[in-house]
Amino acid sequence: MPYLEKVGFDELMTKAKLPGSSMIPAGCAMRSLLALKLFGGARHGHLMSHVFDQGLGLFAGLNVIPKRAFLTEYSCRIDPRSFPS
Repeated sequence: MPYLEKVGFDELMTKAKLPGSSMIPAGCAMRSLLALKLFGGARHGHLMSHVFDQGLGLFAGLNVIPKRAFLTEYSCRIDPRSFPS
């Protein structure tokens, strides 16, 4: 977490023009995905058992991490031009 703060993670997500909303900004959405990856969740399908984990929510900067539908849809909303070539 300190490293993400040091590199300005939220600013990087904004500069990359990743999608977000007023409820779930881009930085929080990406930290949610990162938290699940680091936590070791095998698949998004098994996510619902972790939705109310307060530690994952705190890492993401939210009360709880977004539900599976949001996270699945999120990757479809990212413009391919956001990725470096």
